[in-house]
Amino acid sequence: RKAGAEQKALDDFTAAKSWLFQAEKSFAESKSVISIISTAKMKKAKEEEVVFLATMAKLKGMIAV
Repeated sequence: RKAGAEQKALDDFTAAKSWLFQAEKSFAESKSVISIISTAKMKKAKEEEVVFLATMAKLKGMIAV
């Protein structure tokens, strides 16, 4: 075992939870009343943000395991 591996895994897991929270928050915002009236370009940007955040959460979660 590498020294500090358990702490590193815990840090990665915490980061994954943070990324996932941000993705969920961004997704919820994209479904809000205000976003319904936003332009297609703004919607596309929000979708890309959600995908990015979810991907980062997945990667950090995989690293933590």
